Amino acid sequence: MRLLAAPYTIRLVRRIEHLAGSRADVLDVRAAELRRIERDLHDGAQARLVSLGMTLDGATRLLDHDPQAARGLLQEVRATSQRALQDLRELVHGVLPPVLADRGLGDAVRSLALDSHLDVHVEAALPGRLPAPVE
Repeated sequence: MRLLAAPYTIRLVRRIEHLAGSRADVLDVRAAELRRIERDLHDGAQARLVSLGMTLDGATRLLDHDPQAARGLLQEVRATSQRALQDLRELVHGVLPPVLADRGLGDAVRSLALDSHLDVHVEAALPGRLPAPVE
């Protein structure tokens, strides 16, 4: 039977090629995730914080001669800061969802399925918790 098997060096070369391909796939996924995080920060929290600074600047200029308008702008700042904080919370939860950290990959996937507009059923039979980098 040993005569029919591929020589060890050929098997080793195939394994190295497979590992190199897997590594490239993981790096692509990581790069895509970093781009998503950067985009979410730029379009969400960062934009709100810039808006917050501009509105505070306007309120400061109005404070002496139109306190009522300044008060309105400060209320707008409060609302904007709350939305920016919510954006950051959602981003952090997207990077490491609490359910993933607390209960593992199977329950995290089930949680995603619950948020889906489609009728989704998840079956996960994992041999316990996976290592954190895998999850």
